[in-house]
Amino acid sequence: MKELLNIITADVFRCILNDKNLKVCQLNSIINLLIKEEIQFTLTFTPMTPTAVANAALAIQIRPDISLSIIVSFDSGTILL
Repeated sequence: MKELLNIITADVFRCILNDKNLKVCQLNSIINLLIKEEIQFTLTFTPMTPTAVANAALAIQIRPDISLSIIVSFDSGTILL
């Protein structure tokens, strides 16, 4: 749990949550932090189609029954929690 707190309080993560915008380089920074702290996560990318915008879904497993999910739409750059 301490490792997760370190990630959530990291500057890049706070900026993303406060600004509600995400760039690919910021997503890469979050992934690097998760790997460094050995926290289990899943990243799924769905490319743009004629009927849907491209998006990425990041799920961070906190405990067996709790996870944090972040969905990013690359069309508008908004982040949904």
